Order: sequence, then structure tokens, then C-alpha cells
Amino acid sequence: MYQFRQPLIKEQSRNAPRSSSLREQVAPRMEGPHLQRPTSSLTKAPHIRSHLLVRVGLSLLVFLVCLGIFISLVQFSPLASLLGGSQTQATPIGHSSTSSIFQVVQRPSEVNDQMRAMGQEKIHAFESALGHIQRTSKDVAHYQAQLQHYRTQLAALSTRRDYIAFLIQIGSDLASMQQDLADNQPQPMLNQFKTEAQDWGKAHLYHDPFDKKDYYLNSSYLSMDGHNGYFYGESAYLNDEIRANSPQVMQDIKDDYFLHAMLEANYEDTTSYNQPHQVDQNLLAYYSLQNADVLLVSLTEQSMRIYHDGTLKQSLLLTTGRVYRPTPVGHFHMSTHYENLTLTSYDAPSSPDYYTPVVVRDAVQFWDNGYLIHSSQWRKDYGPMTQFPHNDSGGDPEASVGSHGCINVAPSILRTLAPTITTQTHLIIF
Repeated sequence: MYQFRQPLIKEQSRNAPRSSSLREQVAPRMEGPHLQRPTSSLTKAPHIRSHLLVRVGLSLLVFLVCLGIFISLVQFSPLASLLGGSQTQATPIGHSSTSSIFQVVQRPSEVNDQMRAMGQEKIHAFESALGHIQRTSKDVAHYQAQLQHYRTQLAALSTRRDYIAFLIQIGSDLASMQQDLADNQPQPMLNQFKTEAQDWGKAHLYHDPFDKKDYYLNSSYLSMDGHNGYFYGESAYLNDEIRANSPQVMQDIKDDYFLHAMLEANYEDTTSYNQPHQVDQNLLAYYSLQNADVLLVSLTEQSMRIYHDGTLKQSLLLTTGRVYRPTPVGHFHMSTHYENLTLTSYDAPSSPDYYTPVVVRDAVQFWDNGYLIHSSQWRKDYGPMTQFPHNDSGGDPEASVGSHGCINVAPSILRTLAPTITTQTHLIIF
């Protein structure tokens, strides 16, 4: 019979690093010194510059100069809007391949009946929450005005972008209502969160073409049997907090409500991973990080967008934890840098999750007990759905599923990124 891990209490400050059980254990001896931590803010990755190999004729040079002047005039004049142009996007760091089975499914740009039905479910959830609060004799005038606004907004939806904005707004407000609903009773609040997260997960299962099985896209928010005597995921962690009488648990449940609402909205966003998404600024604002360096990790996209003072600077694809050893969600501070770090398995050698000790070139810790962003030279493919069973094009069996909870990044990419990460860098995983 499996048991929950021992209760662990988060730091009292919402901005402090969180504590957790070990998923990828750092070996006690490190090979090599820590990385130096620069005090400068995040910088862009260097670009590869082409070199002039042959001389061109004078007439061709004059032609190119004239053409360049013409293009500059077009770009910086009203004519540019008539000719059209590409959207602002982040500088992708390096290149990460993904197998064709992981390509994002195209979704309609217009609002359809399914979206309206899901929007109506959110309205019903808001109505139910409002009714519960009203029975406690609390002032609900503000919530009643919001409800009418959402009814009107849902009826007027026409585009997918409108629908995502609706999900962001009503999801944020539902998260804010939770403490009024709970009346300082965390267990009912957690039970409701678990039910809603499981319902969304069941309605959005990922059918893996590799092993023909269905998987939760939001396992990081659930309670997952880790097949090693421990349970993983936010629901399990919050249960531990309640058992330990943590004074932080009410805020943590509210935060998870908000983060899950952002996951739901972002799941509907078909924007490329290296462009700003509608949820991004809401996540920065929730944690008051509009003027900070932030690594924003999307679990459904398996990507990272890097923001500096609210502006998207860089992006990359990655791989997070396998479904039953999910990567934790929340707001974290980056801490210790490591070079040539040996990772040892937390599982017994007889376990299918065991791996032989491996040295990674770069690693940066973001949570206690070995939660790291680290290089993963055994992987070739990164990006959407690589946390689920698949056939990695590099052929290494260790790369055929997600990590044990850490965030895996291509070695060449992390070699560039790691020196830009300081103790002032924030990490949001949702």
C-alpha cells in the first residue's frame, strides 16, 4: 500500500522557494565549480553571422543599397501596415526538433458551439459560487455585477481570441472567490479544486499515438501515484500542507486555482510558442513581476518564454516531468548553479523509472531537494507532448518519456541561457 510523503511546509513568503520531496536527487559530490552569476539582466542569445565570400560588382552594390533604402522606408512608414508584416516574436534560442506526431492540432479561429458550451459551464460555476457566498450573508453586489458582465460577454463572443480573454477573466475571478467560499476551511476548498482539475483533465485527455493510451494534460495539479510509495502533484502537496496546518495553504490553493485557469485559457491559444500569449501578462501581473526577469514555463506547450520588464525576449522548447512524476507548478526563485553535476536516481534499480547516474553539463536549481532546470544530452526532441511516451528521434530509451520532475533543456541552449539566470530571476510554471 502506498503512502503520502511526509508533510512539508512551504516558506511563509509567497515569493520564497518552495520545499518538496526529492524527484531527481543531486549527488552529494559535485564535479567542478558553480557557475558564475552575472548581475546583469537577461540577454539575448548570440546570432550566427554570415560572411561575405565574394566581391560583387559596383552596379549590383548600388542596386542593393537602393533596395535597402526602399525597404527601410516601407518598414517605418504607414505603407508598412498596408503591405503587412510579421508579428513581434521572441528570439528562439538554438533549435529543438520535435517529431511530426507532436505538431499542434489546428483549431478554428471562430467561436463554435463547443466553446460556447464550455463558457456556459464557467458561468454556471460562477453562479454556484455566488450562491454559496450569498448564503454566508456577505456582500455579493460586486460578484453579481461581474456575473451579468460575463453573461453579456459570452453572448457576444465571436473569435477564439475573445473566448480566451473570457476564460482568463472569469477564471481569475473564480480564483479570487475561493477564500470567500472556503470561509477559512481549506479542506473543502481543496476538494473543490481537485474535482474541477480532474474534470478538466478528463475532458481534455491526450491520446498518445505511440502507446494508444490516454493521459492527463494537467497531471501537475492532480494527485499522481509515483509508483515509488509517494504521491506527486499539487493536490497531493496541498493535502500535506493541510495535514501540517500550514498557514500558507489557503493562499496556495487560491494560487493553484489561478494557475490552472491560466492553463485552461492557454490550452485554447494557438499562437506560436515564441510569441506572446494572452495569459502571459496576466501571470506576470498576478505575481507583480512586470518589472522583473521571468522564465515562464507552459506545461501544455512544453515551452519557456523569457520576459524582461514585461517584454518577451527569448523562447525555447523543453521537456518536463512524465505524467506520474509531474513538474511542480507555482512561482519560484532560481538558486544554485551547477556545472558537471551528477544526478542519481531516487528509484531502486529494479524500478522501470530507475536510471544510471548521469553527469549533466549545466543545471540551475529552482526548488529544494533536486528540482532543476538541467541539460539533457540524451534527448533530441523537445516540445509539445514530449513529456508522454514517444519515440525520440535520437534513439535513446531514456528520452522516450518525460523527466522525473525536472525541466530538461537541450545542452547547447542551456549553455547559453544558464549564465543569464541570477538569484533575481523568477520562474513561473503553469
